[in-house]
Amino acid sequence: MTASDLLGFVRMHLDQGTAPDGTQVLSATGVEAMRERQVELPLLSGMGSAWGLGWELFDTPQGTVVAHDGGTIGQAAFLRVVPEQGLAIALLTNGGEVFGLFNATVAHLLEELGGVRLPDRPTPPAAPAEVDVARFLGRYADTIYDIEVTEDGASGLVLQRTPKDIIAEIGEQPMRFSLVHLDGDSFISAEPVRGIHVVFTFIGEADGKAKYVHYGRVVARAD
Repeated sequence: MTASDLLGFVRMHLDQGTAPDGTQVLSATGVEAMRERQVELPLLSGMGSAWGLGWELFDTPQGTVVAHDGGTIGQAAFLRVVPEQGLAIALLTNGGEVFGLFNATVAHLLEELGGVRLPDRPTPPAAPAEVDVARFLGRYADTIYDIEVTEDGASGLVLQRTPKDIIAEIGEQPMRFSLVHLDGDSFISAEPVRGIHVVFTFIGEADGKAKYVHYGRVVARAD
């Protein structure tokens, strides 16, 4: 799929579900329903405030920006749409500092063409608060990663993410994140990773322990 193909998909949504040849791909009601808030998101790195049906929703002072990002082996894609203005920007990448490129192109063009400023990505506080980290410690796992969270000093965390199965087979290496407290049950990497500080939010509770760690993927406790 090219960027032009992706923007053609957006055009269908902006035209109330109608394709250029007049085919009704989606009902107008369905198009609107996809942009309605379905799930509120915790504080995460560069993600929206909520999910609709397939669409990610960013709250800005200028209104809602509709979005969807994706990544696969060797490729990352970004899409931002301002429905009220008929404005859509697609960025497809195949390497490099993709988040820096996003800021220099997509975020810049949204502000220049639409007057829309996306929320700033979180950064570590100058003086992180001291918190009790005991309930966040332990092991979490999904189908492609094992995650081990250990204590680092008085109130920091170390998160070790180890790939497995197909992700390990294609050569992805383990990653170690040194985390400091950001807000509530959210921690942020002290150093940038590929151009951004990654936020990990712990959610849910059972037997005094967090049930999941969320960083765009939701990974369940495994101990």
